[in-house]
Amino acid sequence: MVETLEQYAAGGGLVIGAGVGGTVATLFGQDGFALIAGFGAAGGLLVGAMAGRYATGARNRANWRYAVVAFTLALSFLVGSVLGVLTGWMLDSSLLDAGVAGAVAGGVFAVLLTAILLRTGHTQ
Repeated sequence: MVETLEQYAAGGGLVIGAGVGGTVATLFGQDGFALIAGFGAAGGLLVGAMAGRYATGARNRANWRYAVVAFTLALSFLVGSVLGVLTGWMLDSSLLDAGVAGAVAGGVFAVLLTAILLRTGHTQ
C-alpha cells in the first residue's frame, strides 16, 4: 500500500521538477523550454517516488533524517546530471555544460524535496 509520505514525495517531485526544469531553461536561455521542463517533471517524479519510498522505510531508524537527506541529494545529482546530458545532446549543446546545469538543478530540487520529506515524515 502506498503511504502518505510516498504520495507527497511523488506529487511534490513532479511539480518541483517541472518548476526547476523551467527555471533552468529560462536562466540558460535554451530554446527547448517544454523539453527541459518535461524532463524536469519526469526526473522529479522518479526521484520523488524513490525518495518517498526510501523515507517511508527509513523512518524507524534513529537518524533517519540524515539518511533521507543523503539519499535524496545523491539521487537528485545523478538523475539531474543524466537528464542534463540527455538534454544537451538533444539540443546540440555542450554536454559538459548541460550535465553541470542538470546536476545543479538536481541539487536545488533535492533541497526542496528534502524539506517536504522531512516535514511530512516528522508530522506522521
